[in-house]
Amino acid sequence: MGSTDELKIVLTWGETPLDLDSHLYTPLIDGLSYHIYYLDKGTLSEVPYACLDIDDMSSYGPETIWIETFYPGTYIYKVYNFSGTESLTTSSASVSVIDRDGVIATFDVPTTGTGLWWTVFEIDGATMAITPINTIGD
Repeated sequence: MGSTDELKIVLTWGETPLDLDSHLYTPLIDGLSYHIYYLDKGTLSEVPYACLDIDDMSSYGPETIWIETFYPGTYIYKVYNFSGTESLTTSSASVSVIDRDGVIATFDVPTTGTGLWWTVFEIDGATMAITPINTIGD
């Protein structure tokens, strides 16, 4: 872990669905918001100071998003069922949020709901407070 702000968000899941994807949405940073995911992995060396390490497409994960520096505003973390098959509710997916001292939050996928998106939580970039959302929808 680098700076005192740094967090990592780790997604793991079961054998099915094969491909779940991590998505991080940033607040406005110098007038722009960023969407960190498999098509735009971001960078830790310049704005947005957040990146996705690996896009795992064959079950289990992990997929890790690193955030080096936070900006004021709301960060939103979601998981997308890219496979489109098998329900998120049966994926055994879990998300851990880790800071310099260890795991500070863990979220298990809800067992009810329908849709391809799991909205997991928000982080306040000014206070680093995590607000659980933990819902499945489209």
